[in-house]
Amino acid sequence: MTKKQLALIAVAITLILTIVSVVILYALNAWWEVNHFVFRPPVIVTVKVQFPIIVEKRKILIPDRKEKVSTHSAIITKPVVATEHIWTDQDIYDYISTKNWDFSVAIRMAKSENFWNLNHHFNCSRTNTNKDGTTDYGVFQINSVHTKRVAKHGWTMEDMKDCQKNIDIAHEIWTEQGWIPWSSYKNGSYLTHDTKI
Repeated sequence: MTKKQLALIAVAITLILTIVSVVILYALNAWWEVNHFVFRPPVIVTVKVQFPIIVEKRKILIPDRKEKVSTHSAIITKPVVATEHIWTDQDIYDYISTKNWDFSVAIRMAKSENFWNLNHHFNCSRTNTNKDGTTDYGVFQINSVHTKRVAKHGWTMEDMKDCQKNIDIAHEIWTEQGWIPWSSYKNGSYLTHDTKI
């Protein structure tokens, strides 16, 4: 081959590579218009073998009634008061793990939103008033801007102090919007937490 032919081949290859590069960049730009990268913590692989059926304690509220108790010859009445299940950190951890989301992010988010680093336990009744006048409630700090969403379930924002209801609403919001509504996701502070209780 002559130098002239080699030069023409080099120009042709350069032209083809330039055209391919432009097409690829155009395709990437079109893709970028509708997609974005979400940076997540490194993958944590845990193997958890579990039986598909579990036995849990029921959350039973006993209606306010009088229970008759006999003592020898006298009959006295003793009021039976409704008792509410007290959620432990493990209960909350386990319930969060039942939801269809990335558990390693969800538990970190719950810990971050609930100020785990201060007390090293969850506080389901925790509230926070924001500068804009809204209030955050419970484990996932559900903001009062979600009052209508909460009301659709027949609940009030005060019900967001109930661990289970709070986690249910958090999962519902996450299903529709991802983690974007939570400030600890946007500022990355959830990454300072681990997935252990």
